[in-house]
Amino acid sequence: MIQESNFQRKLDEYGCPADTFCRLANISPSKWSRALRDIQPLTGPELEHVCKIADLIAGIVRDSEPIPVSFKNIQAVKYLIEARKAGARWIPILVGSADVVQEFEQQSNSNGTEHLSSVGTKD
Repeated sequence: MIQESNFQRKLDEYGCPADTFCRLANISPSKWSRALRDIQPLTGPELEHVCKIADLIAGIVRDSEPIPVSFKNIQAVKYLIEARKAGARWIPILVGSADVVQEFEQQSNSNGTEHLSSVGTKD
């Protein structure tokens, strides 16, 4: 249960809903819910599989920083997971004028990603 709840806490941080994670990990939502409530823990192989998927998701999220990953399109996320398994990595590169790049870097360094939608906009 501790392991499963730690996964759920991390998934929440990444913005990955439980139902999406279940689809990505090919585990039923009810089984995941029972594991989280310590009613029926996952078996060793199930836990190992879930760990691998969670690690892949964490890697994708880290690769994309400071741009947040959207988990709305399951097929796209599955593609990212398969590509990552094959060794693909993403490097976000900001292209634009020096002013926009500098503004972006200042905001992402001081505020995280919460104000990125205002970067490069005129008031």
